[in-house]
Amino acid sequence: MGKLDELTKHLKEECPFIEVECQYHCGMRMQRQAVQDHKKICERLPVKCHQCGEMYERCRRTDHIKICPCTKIECPFNIVGCKSKVANKDMQQHFNDSISEHYTMVAEH
Repeated sequence: MGKLDELTKHLKEECPFIEVECQYHCGMRMQRQAVQDHKKICERLPVKCHQCGEMYERCRRTDHIKICPCTKIECPFNIVGCKSKVANKDMQQHFNDSISEHYTMVAEH
C-alpha cells in the first residue's frame, strides 16, 4: 500500500518481494526479504579471520587458514623429533633459534 508516485522508489529500494541478486556475486537470486538469511550461508560473503583480522571470502576459509600468519603449524622437523607448533609468521625465527637442535635431531635420526 502506498502512493502511486512512490511506486518506483518502493520497487527499487524497499519492496520485500522484488527479486534481487546477491550483492557478493555468488550467482543467487532471491526476494529482497531473504537477503539477510542468504548472508548466513553465502559462500562469497567477506568474513574476518578471528586470528589475524584479514578479510577473505567464506569459501576461501581453508585456503586462508593454511597461509594465515597466526595459524600454528607443526615444525617441518617434526619427522625427526621437533615437537614445536609455531605460528606461520614465526616459523623462520623458530628455524633460526633451533638450528642446532634440528641438526642434532637429523643426525640422530
